[in-house]
Amino acid sequence: MTSNGLTRRIGLSSAVALNMMDMIGVGPFLTLPLVIAAAGSRFAVWAWLLGAFIAVCDGLVCAELGAAFPRAGGSYAFLRQIYGEDGAGRWISFLYVWQLSFSAPLSIASGCIGLATFLAYLWPALNTQFFVGIPWVIGANIHGTNFAAAATCILVTALLYRNLTAIAKLAWVLFAGVLLTLAGVIVSGFVNGAHIGVAHSRGAGLGQFSHLIAWPSGLLLPALAQATMITCYDYWGYYNICFLGSEVKRPEKTIPRAILISIAVVATLYVTMNLAVLPSLGAVSSVAAKAGVQSRLALVAEIAQSAFGRVAGQVLAALILWSAFASVFSLLLGYSRVPYAAARDGNYFSGLAAVHARHGFPHRSLIAPGGDPDPAAVPVAAGGRHLASIQTARPEAPFPNTAVSTAAARRHGRVSLHPRLPAQSAPGTGRGGRHCRKRNSDLHHSGAEPRRVAVCKGQHSRVIVQDGYGKVILKRSSFVIVFSNWNPEKGTHRV
Repeated sequence: MTSNGLTRRIGLSSAVALNMMDMIGVGPFLTLPLVIAAAGSRFAVWAWLLGAFIAVCDGLVCAELGAAFPRAGGSYAFLRQIYGEDGAGRWISFLYVWQLSFSAPLSIASGCIGLATFLAYLWPALNTQFFVGIPWVIGANIHGTNFAAAATCILVTALLYRNLTAIAKLAWVLFAGVLLTLAGVIVSGFVNGAHIGVAHSRGAGLGQFSHLIAWPSGLLLPALAQATMITCYDYWGYYNICFLGSEVKRPEKTIPRAILISIAVVATLYVTMNLAVLPSLGAVSSVAAKAGVQSRLALVAEIAQSAFGRVAGQVLAALILWSAFASVFSLLLGYSRVPYAAARDGNYFSGLAAVHARHGFPHRSLIAPGGDPDPAAVPVAAGGRHLASIQTARPEAPFPNTAVSTAAARRHGRVSLHPRLPAQSAPGTGRGGRHCRKRNSDLHHSGAEPRRVAVCKGQHSRVIVQDGYGKVILKRSSFVIVFSNWNPEKGTHRV
């Protein structure tokens, strides 16, 4: 089944995997010491839980919009449909894709630079300085890590230049490495904690963690808020599947479930990882928070080295690199659909709307300069020290705007207030056996194209709507029934 030139091939499990790869990356390993230093070792777990709560709040908004407008582009499609394709939605969505042309390469560059920086931990020769004071990069000194970052982005682009089925298979390989990374950190943390005198017996229950968790007082709320702001960064990415809305199977169910499942699983892994490494990082978190990126990432590898030896530390360091690469892979895949969607609507450079004739993916939007994920932007990001502040500021506007947009969509009837999940039913099972006659209407349901509408005459007024997936939805005030074999060409249909 195709949607706007793209094929729906992403199922629930692949959607969850892509979301989780984008969410995890290198962030949690980099920010662990920062969270502990900001909130205190006994209160850090609350920062991770509050971050998850905030992610769920925004995730519910993204889930509702993603189910209502399952199109390529994510927020771009939401803004365009909610505010009107021919009205304010046209220029608001253009502003979104235009700013993303600058912020998306920075997001991708930050992931590539983080990967290259930690790669220098395993290969110190990358710290070698090649050029000094490049005129077009103010104050930038080019090191080997910058070339490694550029090579990473080009490699990811090459891996994504294929059909979605092959990408999904490759994503599962990368996702397995991400899960193995988190498992390695958690196991190493518990084992190392046992070595330094903290008991983590398997059957002791939650009481064994009582000395690691404490209820925060009012005086600690500012510190907890600072730590929560850091953990929120580690949850970004749960909305990635919305960018791929035109390629998701049964998006009205898959997108909401993928968002909530990915947040729940990642939150569980983060809290467990925090409890595991607290005995090892609690005493050095203040010092580590002032150290560089490479030193903070090396702390996690050193936990594995203390628990299992030098080889284990190197293996875990390599797995962290794997996780960072997987995050860039998922991030680039999602962002590549935004300029494609805008170009297809005539709202951006028209050449980016092209779909590969054989493999069926927006190849120009993936690789062309001027599209969001531009590999040429990575070498320019040599002054990577400013990326953290840019990334911190970037989501402040879109998140409230998404919530306001959802409220506006509800007010105008473009998004429903979470009706019950559709129940499958065969024709002829509706109550009363009434006949319906077809008529055309410009009804806009879920922001999609005009539907064929059949109005049922009877005691209880009902409306049948043919949606964009070839189904028919019979709506009443209290429930929804889906028919999959209604023929819109017939004048009547018995329900």
